Amino acid sequence: MIFSKILPEITYMNSYKSIIKSASILGGLQIFQIILGVLRTKNIAILMGVYGVGLLGLYTSSICFITGLFSMGLNTSGVKLISEIRNNDKDQESLRSVIFTLHTVMLSLAFLGLFITAVFSKQISYL
Repeated sequence: MIFSKILPEITYMNSYKSIIKSASILGGLQIFQIILGVLRTKNIAILMGVYGVGLLGLYTSSICFITGLFSMGLNTSGVKLISEIRNNDKDQESLRSVIFTLHTVMLSLAFLGLFITAVFSKQISYL
């Protein structure tokens, strides 16, 4: 009788611990990426000057645009779809099928983006 009252609190504590652990890992990774970005920008500024920092900004925004264009939101919708299937279906075969399909579509879009970027690289460089 006493254990039934304590047991839900233990599972909640474990879930809170896992949430805090994963949030701290993601936060630490974000800080690491910010530090690397600052160091990269500082090195470009020292080596190439103001024009180098401008070019870095242009290349970064071009890469973000091309990535967003060819990912078509599959990275976020794929995570949502996989989590819905894991919560609703206990069938591992349907989960494998969805993961394989998403992997295939994302890989195809990545190669399409690579091909189109390579074909239009000269035009992109003039932007």
